[in-house]
Amino acid sequence: MILKFNFLNFEPIPLPLDPEIKIRRIIPEKIRIFKSAKLPFLFVCETTQGEEYPIIFKYGDDLRQDQLILQIITLMDRILRKENIDLKLTPYKVLSTSLKYGFVQFIDSQPLQKILERNYTIRQYLQTKITVTNAEDTTLAETGIPREMMDAYVKSSAGYCLVTYLLGIGDRHLDNLLLRDTGQLFHIDFGFIMGRDPKPLPQAMRVSKDMMEMLDEKRLSDFLRHCFTAFIILRKHANVFANLFSLMLDANIPDIALERDKTVKKLLDKFRLDLDEEKATSYLKDLIYSSIGALLPQVYDYFHNWSLAFR
Repeated sequence: MILKFNFLNFEPIPLPLDPEIKIRRIIPEKIRIFKSAKLPFLFVCETTQGEEYPIIFKYGDDLRQDQLILQIITLMDRILRKENIDLKLTPYKVLSTSLKYGFVQFIDSQPLQKILERNYTIRQYLQTKITVTNAEDTTLAETGIPREMMDAYVKSSAGYCLVTYLLGIGDRHLDNLLLRDTGQLFHIDFGFIMGRDPKPLPQAMRVSKDMMEMLDEKRLSDFLRHCFTAFIILRKHANVFANLFSLMLDANIPDIALERDKTVKKLLDKFRLDLDEEKATSYLKDLIYSSIGALLPQVYDYFHNWSLAFR
């Protein structure tokens, strides 16, 4: 006997990505397929609270590595929040259900590449997202962007610059840097970690000139301060992150299994535990400034866009 399941109306069940949330139906008119090689599709669930929860179903990708990295980012976010540091990170949820299937929480946002292709700067794009509720905030009249939105951009940019450096996230380009209407910047697609990168001579930290265009002298100072403060706090928990990666050495996660004997050392080296706080901060500052002026990432972005045009 074959049982039919009515996806349009069913008894509430826990959402696999977040079991604390219960869903009662799939909204069929909001299903869509993305234009990419493996054709992932988006479907939107309706919760018992009447809210919408969009999810991407992916086929052909091993999402275990993404799931691990996002769990680490979530832990970093919790540690920082306990110290009253909120860097406006977006640790979206990922659930790998097999080596080829998985679910990803969809966050409404735009890739920086798409924003720039429309001949916007990031500042101009955010100005188009000003709502009636924040339009009265004239604190940042010189930029035309409300304080809360600008604050979210600076903090999230600093947070992800640090996080992607510490975890050695590779293959960074403007298609996997996304911007929310709130001003929060975040990264997606963690197929290369622990220093691996498909491009030769990758930068240790990705800080593009398009990202920094938003920052005047004061905002740059805030950006650096957020990076330094978070770095010092996370250094104190370096062994926690090392232990978590140690537990995953035999999980056959691609970039950990590749050099399993070096994984933990690579991670600890990023924290520069051989230096005191002052010297570690100075090291990070030099790294940020060298990344801002780097030419190679701009060249890689050009060739990445060129290759996409011929797909």
